[in-house]
Amino acid sequence: MMLSSAVVDILLHDASSKVLATTGPSGINAVPVSSIRCIDTMVWLFDYFMQKTRINVRENPFVSLVAWNGLDGYQIKGLIQYHDSGAVFDKAVSWVAQQHPSRTLRGVLLLEPQEVQSISIADRI
Repeated sequence: MMLSSAVVDILLHDASSKVLATTGPSGINAVPVSSIRCIDTMVWLFDYFMQKTRINVRENPFVSLVAWNGLDGYQIKGLIQYHDSGAVFDKAVSWVAQQHPSRTLRGVLLLEPQEVQSISIADRI
């Protein structure tokens, strides 16, 4: 599923808050997300400190990503692929080294969107 430019803008530029929610062996877990890239139809999320998330997505790859600024935002539901080695991981390591040289990347999560919903208050009234 290709994300609209409005969704990509919120994810990459406008969102003041972003949270990834998972469920699995570590229970229900929600973590703040600081680094996101959108490449083709995939949303790339970067694991610096996601221990419970890592455990959950290996067991249950269905997740929810929510990004918002003020009263405008989106929820993206989809499937995660977790990479901690290989070509995708190497590409992510290179990007993180340029953008956040002080951070250590533990893995990269590729989110394949299956459903997008507006969480904007204007769409609820």
